[in-house]
Amino acid sequence: MIAMMVAMYIFEAQPMPIKPFTHDLPDATSHDCFCVSRDGKKLAMNSWAIWDISSGKRLLGYEGKTRGAHAMDFSPDGHLLAVGGNYGELFLFDARAGHVVWDLTLKHGDDILNQVEFTPDGRYLVSASDNAMLRVWDVQNKQAQALFCFNSKKDNGNAGWEDYLRAWRALAGDKPPDGVKTFVVLKKPIWSISDFSISPDGRTVALATGTSEVLVLELLTGKMLKTLRTGQVTTLSVKFSGDGKLVAVGGGDFTAPDNDKPGLCKCSIEIWDVATEKRLVSCLDHLGCLAFSPDNKTLVSGGVTGAHVWDVATGRQRFALGQQKGRGIKGVAYLPDGKTILTLPSEGNEPIQFWDAATGKLVSPVKGPSSSSPAK
Repeated sequence: MIAMMVAMYIFEAQPMPIKPFTHDLPDATSHDCFCVSRDGKKLAMNSWAIWDISSGKRLLGYEGKTRGAHAMDFSPDGHLLAVGGNYGELFLFDARAGHVVWDLTLKHGDDILNQVEFTPDGRYLVSASDNAMLRVWDVQNKQAQALFCFNSKKDNGNAGWEDYLRAWRALAGDKPPDGVKTFVVLKKPIWSISDFSISPDGRTVALATGTSEVLVLELLTGKMLKTLRTGQVTTLSVKFSGDGKLVAVGGGDFTAPDNDKPGLCKCSIEIWDVATEKRLVSCLDHLGCLAFSPDNKTLVSGGVTGAHVWDVATGRQRFALGQQKGRGIKGVAYLPDGKTILTLPSEGNEPIQFWDAATGKLVSPVKGPSSSSPAK
């Protein structure tokens, strides 16, 4: 009897196998976000876990440090991981040991952060939130570098409106908050900063504003450099090409539901020449997260109908990646060699998938046996 009880205890104590590149919370119903390190060796996802791509080993697991992530990015050297999400949370983690290096929570007010990104030299971190604020942080000196506030047309609803106004008044006062070096209140009305992308030279940032316009600002001064007036009613995603010459914009024409009739959505992706401010091509009938290939010849987009790969020169679709009805894609990325595309499914019980960028076929990046538990 005792032997049987010991055997049962040993059986129950065995850790459940961990499938590579899956959600770090086993009962999660959806994925939130992911990012790939600049060297293409690691990826981070959700709230948060870090995986080694070639072995399928989970290097760091969920530590309960965040209450829901919506955006993350590795520093260029891979030593730091920035994670932003619910309740104004923004953390810089040591990507090797997992501890918090810099806690910037509530520096956007008690709002949701929807995008974080390091500049290519790793000197600055840029973050944006739903309340139309863009912040620039000096990572090396741990100082607030710049804060840009827009006049938002967004109606947050009666429940959160007063909180929103209090946060806005606190930031729009005469004294710059947090000792920030550059503080600019832009009168340009926008809806919100739904997405942004930093140029490869680190000097400018393109903003998807939730209106028909994409704004290009000088990163450290907030000076408005360009306004791209798209054919979309709502711009939701934006991405610079690797050479900085192009910017892709995802958006659509949305109408609210009328009684029992569903709302309408006509989506598109536009590719613009940044220097001339001219639209070059449109990729029809899709909307979502965006990623240029390293050679800037193709663009992958993810959305509610799956992932699609587009020819940048013509705007024509090359192929769809595992398109299934009702299967959405939350994130897309290329590995640095351009041979593999990564897609993050919406469903939490599905792993990140890897695709051959030339053929669109599903592949596995794992070159050795995968681990069933986090590395020590």
